[in-house]
Amino acid sequence: MIEAFKDEEIDVGIGLTEAWVAGLAKHWISLRGNNPEHGKKDAETGFEDPYRIVGEYVRSPLRWAVVTGRDRHDLGNLKDLLELGSSRGTVKVGVSRMGSGSHVMSTVLASRLSSNQTNPSTAFEPVVCGSLDHLIAAVNNPPSSESSPSESSKPPAADFFMWEHYTTKPHWSAAKGVKLKHLGELPTPWNGWHITARRAPEIAELLDMRLFPSLESGKQEFMHDRNKAVELICDELNYERQDAEGWYEEVEFAPDFGKVNLQGLDEAVNVLKKVDLVEENLTSLNFDGNAAATQETLEA
Repeated sequence: MIEAFKDEEIDVGIGLTEAWVAGLAKHWISLRGNNPEHGKKDAETGFEDPYRIVGEYVRSPLRWAVVTGRDRHDLGNLKDLLELGSSRGTVKVGVSRMGSGSHVMSTVLASRLSSNQTNPSTAFEPVVCGSLDHLIAAVNNPPSSESSPSESSKPPAADFFMWEHYTTKPHWSAAKGVKLKHLGELPTPWNGWHITARRAPEIAELLDMRLFPSLESGKQEFMHDRNKAVELICDELNYERQDAEGWYEEVEFAPDFGKVNLQGLDEAVNVLKKVDLVEENLTSLNFDGNAAATQETLEA
């Protein structure tokens, strides 16, 4: 979606907090470095933020499952990943793309697993795989029925990957046939989802007049009728009812979609600095379009 914003293909996006924050940081560092005029149009290039964070969508953290291939007998828990790295030297993590939530959270995992890890961003070697189906294939050996004996003995392309808990769970339970082994969990240390928009006066007007009221109306209806909501989740996402109920009980939507949760974004910036995905000397990012107000709040 970040590339779609840059190409002006979309006006509004709802996505993972860490991806939006990392995207803004990467954009400004690559363009002008640690410039105090972040969030303001560059008089020389005419270039500005491809998007701005305009509101909070889901306040509760996102639960990331850490999984590996079903036949990885050498991996049984999160600590085993460290032991694998010590013995083999390289642990490969499957990611959907560089800079994605699955990539960002793998560095957070590295930081949490080892307090002695001086550079969490290099603890695991990322392997770009794309979709969830491709990630599942990457952590499993090729099926012998579809490959030669020499191919079936090759090591998996990735040792593990991270994905949203309830989306991944059917693949390590009996619901869809066991394809994965569950190693552990890691919730995001920030609120899970934020709303972004292209910087344009007409877009700002549409947010206030149409998007935010529509989201609020949908939230009220969704949270008012629990049974209807659970059935919708089961039908649309093919969840088992137990999982749909679990997700419903855990999720907390933002109390006001039109307000930016600066505390949550500040936490994301600080954690991303610790895992070397945001420059340590970056002092501010423009989250809500009001650079003067947010810069003071987000001083490192």
